[in-house]
Amino acid sequence: MKKRAPSGRKEHGRGRAPTSGARRRPEKGSLTKYRELRDFSRTPEPGPKKAARPRVQPEGRAGAGAECRFVVHRHQARHLHYDLRMQAGDALVCFAIPRGFSYDLKERHLAVHTEDHPLEYEWFEGVIPKGEYGAGTMTVFDRGTFLLRGKGDLRAALAAGKLEIVLCGLRLRGEWHLVRTGEDKDEWLILKTRDGRETARPEIAFELDLRAARLEPAPSRLRRMEPAAAGRAFDSAEFVFEAEHPGRRLFAIKRGGSIEWRDGQGSKVDLDCGAVEAALKRCRTGEVWLDGVLVACDEQGLESRAELECALGTGVKRPVSYHAIDVVRIEGWNVAPLPLKDRQRLLESLLPENSASLTVESGVAADGELFCRKAVEFGFAGVVAKRLSSPYQEGRSRDWLRIRLSAKRPGKKSIARLLQAATRGLSPARAITHSNKVYFPDCGITKGDVFRYYEQVGEVLVQHLRGRPLHLHRFPDGIEGESFYQKHLPASAPSFIRSRRWKDEEGRAFLVCEDLRTLLYLVNLGSIDFHPWMSRVDAPDQPDFAVLDLDPKQAPFTDVVRIARTLGKLLAGVGLKALLKTSGSTGMHVYLPLTRGYSYDQSRMLCEALARHVVREHPDIATVERNVAARGAKVYIDYMQNRRGQTIAAPYVVRPVPGARVSTPLSWDELRTGLDPSEFTIVTVPSRLRERRDSFVSSLSDGQDLSAALPKLERLLR
Repeated sequence: MKKRAPSGRKEHGRGRAPTSGARRRPEKGSLTKYRELRDFSRTPEPGPKKAARPRVQPEGRAGAGAECRFVVHRHQARHLHYDLRMQAGDALVCFAIPRGFSYDLKERHLAVHTEDHPLEYEWFEGVIPKGEYGAGTMTVFDRGTFLLRGKGDLRAALAAGKLEIVLCGLRLRGEWHLVRTGEDKDEWLILKTRDGRETARPEIAFELDLRAARLEPAPSRLRRMEPAAAGRAFDSAEFVFEAEHPGRRLFAIKRGGSIEWRDGQGSKVDLDCGAVEAALKRCRTGEVWLDGVLVACDEQGLESRAELECALGTGVKRPVSYHAIDVVRIEGWNVAPLPLKDRQRLLESLLPENSASLTVESGVAADGELFCRKAVEFGFAGVVAKRLSSPYQEGRSRDWLRIRLSAKRPGKKSIARLLQAATRGLSPARAITHSNKVYFPDCGITKGDVFRYYEQVGEVLVQHLRGRPLHLHRFPDGIEGESFYQKHLPASAPSFIRSRRWKDEEGRAFLVCEDLRTLLYLVNLGSIDFHPWMSRVDAPDQPDFAVLDLDPKQAPFTDVVRIARTLGKLLAGVGLKALLKTSGSTGMHVYLPLTRGYSYDQSRMLCEALARHVVREHPDIATVERNVAARGAKVYIDYMQNRRGQTIAAPYVVRPVPGARVSTPLSWDELRTGLDPSEFTIVTVPSRLRERRDSFVSSLSDGQDLSAALPKLERLLR
């Protein structure tokens, strides 16, 4: 019988590998730990001696002559994380990265060095059975080649405590550094470096599935895609509707620091567009082929083809801008076979931020008739309807349809104003697209089901979001697909969204959800749950509640109940009112409403004192140990959430876990031993909310002064 994983590590696959410090291990023995942790009669994982599957050379390139392979697995164990595995001789060096890869230069994500894996693991996908080490679903998230910066090999870099790697995969492309923290030989940090692909906006991270793309040489000529004629305006969830600009449609090609223009037949065009070309050079990639329209406006602000030709032909200094409508190539990849919706996401990820000279063409999905009516009012001569599932194909196609309009009056042809006017007319019921897409495969719940749930509880939920900077967790393809966090406002957001924002001291715009319409718009973007700050925009450094997050990991939920009861009694004993809700996953949240004036440092110190007292009361089931591996099967009382910029799942939000659970407020009387958090779902919570008044909102607005309670608490803790 093979040895099993140490207690508390089964679900995460983070067994401690032999030291990667100064002593270099022989590669032949590097798989000993891997072999000891697994029973190969039960797990489908490849054994170290299993014959290797023939490996196809990577389509991507990590550098001249680079042949080292990497693979990233999406490991859906008890908690989702990503496993980076890099070839080092006859084995794969592995890191578990709980929060995945970030393109933000300021973010530092934990990476845990785990045991080496055999090379055959590059091709492994499957379900590791319950009870086995790393139990859960393992799928390939990305694979390709990597380049190691500096001198020496990967083992030497591991021993030195710093890896500088350039990944060239189907999704992950760019340079990251892995640095050992020094606190623990297996705990590292992974961080993005400046390479042109970095961004502080998660929603434009350069990450897209390119498996349907083709790596091939650049064509000598490329004909553009042209729309066919449509009879009249129509509505369809399969299409997005864009205004047609009176300008000059051209391919813009960036190769390194040079810009080249081509017409619709692929012939080169000589142009002098200084500001546009400067913006194109700031695209977050070394090579890209864009399809777009050059436009210029006259003195009245109307887009004019004559004004454009005058600006280009005579050198008259009028502002010229380029509206990118599509992308067809990137870094050697022909992305034309990808569906339009994916090319649009890729396009948004590539273009520089805050550029007036280079923008992404925006449109309205589904509601073509309304968009066309508004386009007429704004003086546009045509609208193009584009099928979201269509590839980019040369020549005329019925996947793109031109709808000719008869303008009633000339107007200022502002796309932003047109989108604002068109979107204002949408009713919440019509604002959803792809309603039949399955979001929760385990129970068949669709995007439409989630949308309808938020329609029912939205008015209550918005009260918990209003006035607070908001972080989104977006799942465009459901909980088993790719996801990403978004905390900054995208430049392409409709104006009714852009008007609801708050800028911090560094000028970064955060979204603030003020009404049901905004909430439903965000749900339609694929947002499943919502995480607001604990403070508001008018006092961002002063939280109006503190929170203790009870995270059981592998501990039983009955222990969470016991700890919550102890906290409730402790706070009641010093005269403070506390609120309780399920986290929506496996834990619970205890809220402590505060009056304005306390800092985050004060709220965190208060929560730390409470947490440590509970640990002294229940040392067998509670811990404040941040190291996951050192917690064992104890409930982690997290007081570190009480910091500026940190968030917590709001009451009544759906959580991205099987069963479509909801983070649900509870009365203290409901805190019973048999309480089951899986009872609270999008199916059961709406009726519960109708029957029970939401006490959270009124209690959070009724903050508490701590001056009378603190002396009592201090005496109690002594």
